[in-house]
Amino acid sequence: MVKRFSGIRFGDKHSWDDFGITMHHDREIGQPDKNKITYRPPHSNNVIDFSEIYGEQTYGPRKITYKFNIADRAIRTKAEMNMVKTKLVNWLTPLVGQHPLYDDHYPDWYFLAEVEDGMSFKEDWRYGYLSVTFTCYSHMIGRRLEGDDIWDTFNFEFDAFQRVEFPFTIKWDKANFKAIPKGKWVHIGDWATRFSDSDKISPLLMGETYRVDQVRSVSSHPNSTREYKLYGVDSWVLEQDIVEAHGEYADITIINPGTKAVMPTIDNGGKKATIVDDYGAYHNILNQPFGSGMRLYPGTNKLRIYSHVGNHNVKFIFRKEML
Repeated sequence: MVKRFSGIRFGDKHSWDDFGITMHHDREIGQPDKNKITYRPPHSNNVIDFSEIYGEQTYGPRKITYKFNIADRAIRTKAEMNMVKTKLVNWLTPLVGQHPLYDDHYPDWYFLAEVEDGMSFKEDWRYGYLSVTFTCYSHMIGRRLEGDDIWDTFNFEFDAFQRVEFPFTIKWDKANFKAIPKGKWVHIGDWATRFSDSDKISPLLMGETYRVDQVRSVSSHPNSTREYKLYGVDSWVLEQDIVEAHGEYADITIINPGTKAVMPTIDNGGKKATIVDDYGAYHNILNQPFGSGMRLYPGTNKLRIYSHVGNHNVKFIFRKEML
């Protein structure tokens, strides 16, 4: 049996499996630098750090350098060596944009990488080395989706046993809706489709915060007993479409075991939902033109999910990221 050597997979090829090329032990997995944004006021010794002004510390790109052993006993001539070098260059270079880079020495992670520059070839009478530098996204990304708690692959250092799929039921009943006083700030739910006068609600109105200007009763609607006039919105909004009016919701806890906030894909079977995060921010999952912006921050995230009447099954699809 031929021994399998470790290497890297980039694009659809592996350095050993597809080219039979071994890696030099001299490999460099760089660490990204922090993006520091500081300001020292005039005539002051104090430095103000704005690096987390958008919620977390950001980082610059990571550099990774590998050295491929081009010449060995199986390669006898300079022509053969240059042919192998050409194959590797044309494997690694053409991909534009960052693509997954899998290193066999990091079995739980992958990098997002591109060869931008830094490729060089050195040879002597017997050996030849191709040195390649990848410019990478700052963080390593978990190969397995969170919630994949397979015992044989579970990493007790970095993984978390947890559910990422949450079934729940929402019931709409006039008695379950809460009255909202004038002056309170509210949100239009993701499931809202029409105002009380039957005009369609534009998705552009979703995800914004509105102040209640007027409240009035309605008697003909099957679910709502009140409707609200919101500042900046021309039509009246039924209480069933105001998130803060709902008494039915699902409280869930989900853990991001990484060290960077990530934006999960949220699968609710095509149904609409509004999620309130730990910071009190409201996120409409589907009915929002520019995406929900929903983030799971490192550690424990306590979320509250509001949705349309009926049975729901919300699944969070994400991978952890670490330096």
